[in-house]
Amino acid sequence: MTNLPQALEALRCFGWGKGHLKNPEDGTLCAMGALNMAEFLNAESHLLIQEPATVPDAVADMNALAKVVDEQYPDRVVDYGSRALCVAWTKIAGFNNHEYTTFADVEKVFEKAIAARHEEVD
Repeated sequence: MTNLPQALEALRCFGWGKGHLKNPEDGTLCAMGALNMAEFLNAESHLLIQEPATVPDAVADMNALAKVVDEQYPDRVVDYGSRALCVAWTKIAGFNNHEYTTFADVEKVFEKAIAARHEEVD
């Protein structure tokens, strides 16, 4: 099961931003902040609301987003090499925070990743 549609909806509802998972001043979310919210967190209490068994789904969602970023915006991928704790996370965050990335770009990545995840299930 994918939570990418919920993450995209969170971006549309709370607003999109750069540099914060969730901006403490205006509540906007970056791509990873929205994904984290949709996968694991209650927006108000920040408590875990998903079962641990959904972690593979969260990883698959993150990998789907990173794959689309690689395919659509390779010039905006930051290569942290072996220093990266999670390659998918750093790709998504680097893309989100890139100076040329717009919300339309982020929406496009989410929409393509949602389609890819639905194809996996079908």
